[in-house]
Amino acid sequence: MRQYFQLYSAEARYAHDFGNKSKAIVGVNYTARSLDNDVNVGFDLSGIPEIVYLGEMYGMDVSNIPVSSVNISTDDHFLSLFSDIRYTWDSGFDAELGLRFQHMKSKADGTFLDYGTGGLRSYSNASRSDNSFSYKAAVGYSITDSSRIYALTSTGAKAGGFSRFPSTAYYDRKGYDSETTYNYELGYHLAYPSGFDMNMAVFYEKVKDKQAYTYMDNTFVTPMRNVGDMSSKGFEFDLGFRSDRFTGLVSGTYARAREQAGYSKTPAYSPSFTMSGFFDATVYRTGNLEAHLGANGRYISRVYFGEGYNLKNPGVQGGFSTFGVYTKFVYRKDLEIKAYIENVTDKKYLIYSDTQTYNLHTVYRAGTPINAGLSFIYNF
Repeated sequence: MRQYFQLYSAEARYAHDFGNKSKAIVGVNYTARSLDNDVNVGFDLSGIPEIVYLGEMYGMDVSNIPVSSVNISTDDHFLSLFSDIRYTWDSGFDAELGLRFQHMKSKADGTFLDYGTGGLRSYSNASRSDNSFSYKAAVGYSITDSSRIYALTSTGAKAGGFSRFPSTAYYDRKGYDSETTYNYELGYHLAYPSGFDMNMAVFYEKVKDKQAYTYMDNTFVTPMRNVGDMSSKGFEFDLGFRSDRFTGLVSGTYARAREQAGYSKTPAYSPSFTMSGFFDATVYRTGNLEAHLGANGRYISRVYFGEGYNLKNPGVQGGFSTFGVYTKFVYRKDLEIKAYIENVTDKKYLIYSDTQTYNLHTVYRAGTPINAGLSFIYNF
């Protein structure tokens, strides 16, 4: 396996404050990325008598059955023009408008194993281009100096291109299309001088032509493809408090996500509810030395597994929580010595799981077990 990745990006922007409670930004961004991807994977099935028998019958070498062969080079170029303007009225109302135009050109060259025919296919200097236009429009009202409500609508675009791991010429020869997200949100913000702040929002999001790594069963190939539309609606919140000796934050999100492409009702890796929190307390202070104690935790509700939207053998993981603690010493804000323990209860959980159909073997990736460490940070 050999991969080479190169990225170049440059941006210029101009910001101006008109002095009459309005601000504006205009800019341009250019990004270029290139990838050389050379992957060859094979299975040695010579230890299975039934497979050896079939191999001898059909004259096949079962000691190295190719399951992945990709030798692809891709080049992507992005040119974006963007602007944003915001104005605030004396009455407490404010408005914001942002616009972005992006042009993308992608090229691909190389060969890959076609799982539809069993032979090698070539991109042969294939190319494609996409144009996308996105916007953000928001209005708000400051009820008091400490509270504000707002409403916004926005769109976002993720450029298309060519898969780094194509599998069949029928699906992958033309690459994948751009993904567009439409977002609508109503929110409330509260911030008191005492250090307490709160944010709440309800949202609806729709993704058109969602991009996802799709899984080729019994292989190690995960081509990027468009898998249809998806929608999500819910609410999110965070509560925080900051003082001279204490900082704490609790946040949570509830989202009801649904696919509209016939893959499943609930998307893979999309928990309905997540919650996290942390606190940091200064327990000792003298001169330039401070001692802190802190902790953090998170909760993730039930998750459906299914690599790349292949839910023939979906696994389900129930909700779980993890916690961490630490103590640190800070000297003159420059030197920090920190001792920590992650996943204190050593909770066993998975972040990936899939069961292959041909042998019922489950491939999975476990979450981080209990982990203790010591870190040193010095700011020059």
